[in-house]
Amino acid sequence: MSIHLLQQPPESWRESIEKLMGAWNAGRFPQAVLLDGPAGIGKKRLAMELAAFLTCEDEAHRPCTKCFSCKTAFDPGAADRWILPLAIEAKDRDNEDKVAEAQSELLRQLVENPYSLRVIPATAFISVHQVRHLWQRISFKATGTRAFIIAEADCLNDNAANALLKTLEEVPPNTYFILTTAHRNNLLQTIQSRTMPLRLPPLSPDEVAQVLAVKGFDVPSPDLLGMSMGSVGKAMQSLEMNLPEAQQRAVEFLQFVAAKKWSRLFRSMDAWFAKELEAALFFLEVLAMLVEDLLRRDSGAPVRFPSCLDQGLKAFRSDTTARILVAISQTVRRLEDRKGTVSVALQALALQFGE
Repeated sequence: MSIHLLQQPPESWRESIEKLMGAWNAGRFPQAVLLDGPAGIGKKRLAMELAAFLTCEDEAHRPCTKCFSCKTAFDPGAADRWILPLAIEAKDRDNEDKVAEAQSELLRQLVENPYSLRVIPATAFISVHQVRHLWQRISFKATGTRAFIIAEADCLNDNAANALLKTLEEVPPNTYFILTTAHRNNLLQTIQSRTMPLRLPPLSPDEVAQVLAVKGFDVPSPDLLGMSMGSVGKAMQSLEMNLPEAQQRAVEFLQFVAAKKWSRLFRSMDAWFAKELEAALFFLEVLAMLVEDLLRRDSGAPVRFPSCLDQGLKAFRSDTTARILVAISQTVRRLEDRKGTVSVALQALALQFGE
């Protein structure tokens, strides 16, 4: 018996999958599993596969992919089997119809593309009302095995986390919980202790390329695979955000700073971003990776953006790049916290580069 992802598990996950199967075969499979790993690597897809495995009606070939339970695990209409972080108005958080409607739309998008980083808004969270509604559902006696998925479990607010803890302490027989998170440290330690943690590492570049091919994308460039850092979702986001353009802007930023062409740089940044916060944050992420590549180049380590390092960036040395990375990180936090405009934040960053 095996759990498969795209017909077979990624080689980088094989050890984790074998750990799950070992627990199953030994008759000690936990009633709560925590799938932990970077965003966009396919944890939600694996959660669906695991839900199908646990609830499959064919004991000999689980998951059979044909029975009602297996099909339900991938059914965008089965929102009652999920808890998803929502960004809905406070007045609607205890409205079961509104919550179900919002969850159904999110689940439809997740089933279509479980790797996407864009489906769940950054402002979304899991409320105590959602956990209480889940408890009401599982309190009803039911035949057969049930599996519930709690996606992005680190988005539980304090009251929801405490309610879930109580739920995990009183799990009914033949009921399983599958939690996913990219930020395990944000979960209550007591919740972590009541789950079987399963650390899923990033995918290899070849595995990212394989999933992208299945999704209909062209053969990814070495730079795109470097930017993905083993995450299919990150690769997809980079394509949507036009990685080559962001790379060229990052190179020009460094070239202008090295030449101390401040007025030209400031005009360029105003033209690049205006008030586009998302584009600015992506640019900063690319800029940080390019600066890290300068460190890698100086130490002889493999670089992630091989196409960029031959564009006149020799002025930046490893003894300055560490300080620059701190400045980029501070600028990202400032923008995410809405402290100042994009233009002012990037201008201040540029001046820090030039010190």
